[in-house]
Formats: sequence, structure tokens, C-alpha cells
Amino acid sequence: MAGKSVTQKTAKRLDAYGEEKIFASYVEHRHVKKMLRGLEPGIGKMSKRMFYDWLHADKSEGRWKRWKENLKIVAADLAEEALAIADGTDPETVSVARLQVEQRRWMSERYDRDTFGKADAQVNIAVGIDGDWLAGLKAVEAKRKANPKEIAEADYEIVEEEA
Repeated sequence: MAGKSVTQKTAKRLDAYGEEKIFASYVEHRHVKKMLRGLEPGIGKMSKRMFYDWLHADKSEGRWKRWKENLKIVAADLAEEALAIADGTDPETVSVARLQVEQRRWMSERYDRDTFGKADAQVNIAVGIDGDWLAGLKAVEAKRKANPKEIAEADYEIVEEEA
């Protein structure tokens, strides 16, 4: 398969370049696409998909864990940057600063949920309507049987249409 050969060659180029240099480049660029563009002279052109395939190719998942640790470094950097933006804003730039701070906060929360994420306030409650539904139907039936209402007779006439 030609695609597998290309992926293997890309993985070899990334391995040869060095995981530490690649991760350091990501911390610097904080964006996979920009990082890969910066690495092009050393490893050639590649897609984000190939990069992520390389990250997940390690069966022990050690590389992925180290990648997650890098994301935590970036998260702390983004949080500090958000604070600097908020502190340095003036009344004319509040709306722009708010957007920048919110984006950096959002990224920090995603990259390091333990440190910057919000506590999960989600409560899962399972409610089955089977028992409640059946009990409701029985109550309506009992009420109907207790107070049967008779329908008054009505005068009516059947009119047949002639063809």
C-alpha cells in the first residue's frame, strides 16, 4: 500500500529529527500547522494527520503522554498570557482583550483540565418513566371508575345520501 509507505517514511523522518526538538517547537509555535511549517527544512512537508499518526504510533503510549505534558506547559503559558492581556488592557481595547483572554482561557481549560478546567458539576440521574407512566394510567382509570359520568342522550337523525 503506497499510503502506508509514505506514513512510515514520515514517521522515520520525525524519529530522526527527534521528539524533544519537535515538542519544543510546538511549545514555541503553539499550533501544529505552524510547527510543521517551521520543521519543513528539517523533515520536509507533512500533514497534521501524519503528525498525529506518528504521535499515536507508539504502542506504549509514552509519546502521547509526553505530548500531553507539553500541552500542559502550553496551557500554563496561555493562562499567563491571558492575565497579561487582561492587565494591560485599556478602556478602548476591552472588547478585543476580552476575546483574546477568553480564547486563551478556553485553550488552557482543554489542554490541562486538572489545573485550569472547571469542576464537573454534571449530575447524571436516570429516570424511568415506565413505573411512573403506569401508575399515572392506573390513577386515571381509578378516578374514572369512581366517578363515572354518563353522557346525556341526544336526539339525532341519520341522513342517507342518495347517489
